[in-house]
Amino acid sequence: MTLAYVRSYRDLSVVAVFLEAIREDEVKYEHGSLLSVFHENEEQLYRLLCEVHNAILVSGVTIGYESRDIMPNNMRNMSDRFWRNMRDFIIIKDSVTLFQSILNMTQAVLESRNSSS
Repeated sequence: MTLAYVRSYRDLSVVAVFLEAIREDEVKYEHGSLLSVFHENEEQLYRLLCEVHNAILVSGVTIGYESRDIMPNNMRNMSDRFWRNMRDFIIIKDSVTLFQSILNMTQAVLESRNSSS
C-alpha cells in the first residue's frame, strides 16, 4: 500500500504544479474571474497531499519531491488563449481522472479491510 501512496503523492504533486500554472495565467490573462474556484480546489488538493504525506511518513518511507521544473517553460505563461484553454482542458481532464483513480484505490483498500475483519 505504501507504494500506492508514494505514487499518488507524486502524481498529486505534479497536478499541483500544473494547476498552479493555470491559476497564474488566470490572474495574468483573464483578470482572475475564476480565482475563487482555483483557490478552493488548490486548498482541497493541498489538504489531500498532506493526508497522503502523513500516511507515507507513518510508514517510514522517504518521499521524493517534485519540483516546479517538471512543467516545461513553454507550457507556462501561454499568451495565446486557444492554446492556453487547450492546455487547461487537458490538465483538468487528466486531474479528474487521477482523482477518480485515487478514490477507486482508496475504496478498494477500505472494502478489503472491511471484508477481512
